[in-house]
Amino acid sequence: MRSILLTLLCLFICFGSVQAQEPTKPDLESFGAWPILHDGRVKTMESFSRAVFYIIAGDTELNGITATAWMANTLFDPSSGINVPVFEISRHGILDLPEREDNRYTMNEVMTAMQPHQDLLVTLDKLVPDTLTASQKDLLKLYEGVSIYNQIIQSFSAVLPLQGHDKPFIDGGGGRAQRALIEEGGMDNALVKIIPNDSPSTPMISMWQAIQSDIDSPVVESIKVMAQAWNEQDYQRWNDHVIAVKDILQSHHDNAILLKLEHYYVMVQPMLWVIGLYILGTALFLLKQNFFAITLITGGFIMHLGALITRSVILARPPTGTLYETLLFGAAIIMMVGLITVFKNKNQSLFLMICAMSAAFILFISRGFVGGDSLNVLIAVLNTNFWLSTHVTVIIIGYGFCIMAAMVAHGVLAADNPWLEKLMVPLTLMALLFTSIGTLLGGIWADQSWGRFWGWDPKENGALLIVLWLAWVLHGRISGHFKPRGFAAALALTNITVALTWFGVNLLGVGLHSYGFIDGIAWGLGSFIIVQILVVAVLYYRYPKVRHG
Repeated sequence: MRSILLTLLCLFICFGSVQAQEPTKPDLESFGAWPILHDGRVKTMESFSRAVFYIIAGDTELNGITATAWMANTLFDPSSGINVPVFEISRHGILDLPEREDNRYTMNEVMTAMQPHQDLLVTLDKLVPDTLTASQKDLLKLYEGVSIYNQIIQSFSAVLPLQGHDKPFIDGGGGRAQRALIEEGGMDNALVKIIPNDSPSTPMISMWQAIQSDIDSPVVESIKVMAQAWNEQDYQRWNDHVIAVKDILQSHHDNAILLKLEHYYVMVQPMLWVIGLYILGTALFLLKQNFFAITLITGGFIMHLGALITRSVILARPPTGTLYETLLFGAAIIMMVGLITVFKNKNQSLFLMICAMSAAFILFISRGFVGGDSLNVLIAVLNTNFWLSTHVTVIIIGYGFCIMAAMVAHGVLAADNPWLEKLMVPLTLMALLFTSIGTLLGGIWADQSWGRFWGWDPKENGALLIVLWLAWVLHGRISGHFKPRGFAAALALTNITVALTWFGVNLLGVGLHSYGFIDGIAWGLGSFIIVQILVVAVLYYRYPKVRHG
């Protein structure tokens, strides 16, 4: 017995020693918390990495490689970074690239393929975007990604160990020609701005800017050590310095708490959890587990609301400044109304289920509008908290009521439910009220910004379309032109007018509202409209005729 215990003890000690000797991994979480100045605001390295990786790769994670891991490797080991297949090129056009199943290519391959076409790229870059073909636009977008990639590669080149030498550029390592080449490449490099600076106008500068300005910063020395440690795969030493740099950088910012808040927000991705809770709650409703369904949906809404508040605190503005944010806010309005209704009418959980399904769908499609960094600084015309808090907020509340009214109308057509029928008119009136006020407020904003209240801009026309549609539907019911079945069908089609206003007008690419144009969703929008018409048509003819005649 004693021998058995001794054997087990030895195995435990050996196992523990093996575990203790497990290779140290890079502390990418601390690296992702580094503050960096990008796109007009100080953000985290995690947010920065996601933003630029999305431009280059079209995603924020690729084949298990996160944007932060890619950023660290590209900064500290450019020679391997240029050989990671991240560029997605489905249409080669004039580029001489080998055919591949995944259409992914390395920086090295893309730069080589683009080299013979530099003159063409310069010419295309000077042309008006509307005059370019799809292939030319793809080529310019690829060129933008290459330019960003090139700047990242050169960002830390002054402190990287030089080929054939154990000293970095700033320590005098390497031959004169090699040093001159590195200095020429980094001279105008100002993308990765992480070095604290005393100037209020430029609170952070790049490594090369600090070196050229003779700014003595402990961050430069630490990054020099990190560069050597990374290339020697001494990740323990790299981790010690990455934490030290994080502490130094965060200590230079009054908004260090906001940076930490942003870091955890980006890491947790709360909206994905919210979608999951709404879907699971809907499933439990179908299984007649109403108590658990309401509990999960309520928890999802609390997290949803917390995410919106967090975004507002980080960005110091209402969470309605971008198309993505309006989707998050619209879904929250739907859920808030659904929860208030079900808590006042305990036995009417069907409406909450409809709201949860609608909110989950809106949040799901919002993933297509996130981009790399969803915490964006707004352009000047939108950067006004007053109008974001009034016009945009009110109009999105109106959209939320429109969707609720339309989905309840779907439910009325699908099932004989008198209670849902009673909700249609109040929801439609609320939708008309908020969209009308929101449209008027938009006109006042336009008058202050552009000197005219109304200019028949596509987005203005879209807002008016919803108001007129709702007024027509209500008028048809009051005048008797719409019987109950026709009223429900017309109201159900409100989803189409909302989709055209929310997304469709952005595809036109004309008008003063040039800040919201999007492309690549025409097929999705068209498919939604066709499916919506077919669904309403089928439900219309299945509508209970015995009760309503």
